Amino acid sequence: MRLIISAIVSSMLIAVPFAAGAQKAVRGVTADEIRIGTYQDLSGPTASAGVPAVNGMRMRFEEVNAKGGINGRKIRYIVEDMQYQVPKALQAANKLINRDDVFLMIGSQGTSMNNAVLNDIQLKAEVPNMFPMAFSRSLQEPLSPYKWGAVSTYYDNMRLATKYVVEEKKHSKICLMYMDNDAGLEFRDGVNEQLKKYNMTVVADTKHRPTDTDFTAQLIRLREANCDAVMLGSVIRDTIAIYTTARQMGWNVDFVSATPAYNNVTAAVPGNTTEGLVSFHSFVESDASKEGMAWRQDYAKRFGEQPNTNAVLGYVFADLVVTGLANAGSKLTTEGFIKGMEQIKDQKDRFGNLSFTFGPQQHAGSYSSFMSVIEGGKWVLKRGAASYQ
Repeated sequence: MRLIISAIVSSMLIAVPFAAGAQKAVRGVTADEIRIGTYQDLSGPTASAGVPAVNGMRMRFEEVNAKGGINGRKIRYIVEDMQYQVPKALQAANKLINRDDVFLMIGSQGTSMNNAVLNDIQLKAEVPNMFPMAFSRSLQEPLSPYKWGAVSTYYDNMRLATKYVVEEKKHSKICLMYMDNDAGLEFRDGVNEQLKKYNMTVVADTKHRPTDTDFTAQLIRLREANCDAVMLGSVIRDTIAIYTTARQMGWNVDFVSATPAYNNVTAAVPGNTTEGLVSFHSFVESDASKEGMAWRQDYAKRFGEQPNTNAVLGYVFADLVVTGLANAGSKLTTEGFIKGMEQIKDQKDRFGNLSFTFGPQQHAGSYSSFMSVIEGGKWVLKRGAASYQ
């Protein structure tokens, strides 16, 4: 009997501290660590976007860790290479979520990849998907505690771009070249939706894989359709190839792209073969602040090259997450982090370009789009923020 009573008392003593307020175990969170994951193209066709994005995020997290972390916890940043392939993205995400047990995902690349991961793995695991490097509506809508976007969508980019070519450039024969994937459908829908406002339709369109390198046949088809403007739903490498080939063919109609093409790599092609390309994009790459210029110098010193747009966005996205984590307080939970993100109001990025606001009914931080043109091997801003919201 004494043994039984002793066992009961011991079990009560063990249970009391937990009942008194000990925190329940939270995925990816320990007393001194927060695990954050991302999957990126580090060695595939869009590595020129993926590698800098990782570098930018890493720099912000390392700044935080150097100052002791967030509420006593340092960030452990885990990166997986998916080579811009959906099966590899699923494999990478499965490792990050089920083996590494990450608290959240940040800046993961590719619309098709994010859609597959969200639907197959991430939403079921209730792991927040913070600011994917893919600005599609499906990654922000419908409103969800686990779906967050920082900047305007490809859909909005292309609606504004189409408005520009019809209302300002007075073009009437609009053609479209887009990737044969989920992001491509977003570009296509933006163009088609805006054309409906003018009782117009696309004269001709073509689809291609992101890995394609020869676009001669597609361009000949569009030229034969007498297009006077071509809307591009493309990323970096295919944008360069399409535009360069068109100019080599002597076809000099307007080509208008969106955020994925807005990159230093696209502008700085040897021989200035992308000169004159237009982009409607969700973020401005500039040195608008002294702090931003200092950061660029630090980046170049560390990585041996100038940061591109993806590097800047990686840093900005990581900074927003850091704010949300700090707002959540010392007893970090997923619910607390979500509330911490929803408290962010008018947070300006370090580079003086955008201001981000979130709330219980708003998990998209900015709706602004900008217009730039490649001149002299650089993107030159022609138009400030505009929005359909």
